[in-house]
Amino acid sequence: LPLHIHTSLPVRVKPGNENIKLSHGNYYQSSLTDTGLRSVYCRSRAVVVPLQNVLQPSGYSVTMQAMACGKPVVLTRNRGLWAPEYLVDGENCILVSPGNSAALATALRRLEGDAGLRTRMGEAARETVLKHFPHKKNLESLRAAIADL
Repeated sequence: LPLHIHTSLPVRVKPGNENIKLSHGNYYQSSLTDTGLRSVYCRSRAVVVPLQNVLQPSGYSVTMQAMACGKPVVLTRNRGLWAPEYLVDGENCILVSPGNSAALATALRRLEGDAGLRTRMGEAARETVLKHFPHKKNLESLRAAIADL
């Protein structure tokens, strides 16, 4: 499968894997602009968000951006999963266990082989973002936090 990896971690691609593209960056500093990153999401068939099994919520920004672009997301179901009530496995995302590369491969093959599933899951993902995570709601939460200070 064609694969674009965007990470600040050291990744080595074996010679002959022309299907793999690397770009460097993280939430704070990136070789991609916001517009460039959105373009990557929009051109993707699916977005994978592999996370460590930690209690701290992580992967929120990437997941929400990809879902807002109408893309199915394969996300690690870690201990710090930040919105388990809205991230529904098989409906608006696919959740895999931490470190389970076989489950990740199965999820990617399933999405690659079923365009209808990708479309349905992507539409459900976008609807989840619009319904439960709109900018207005985030702005209200920010204002309330500032007022509390």
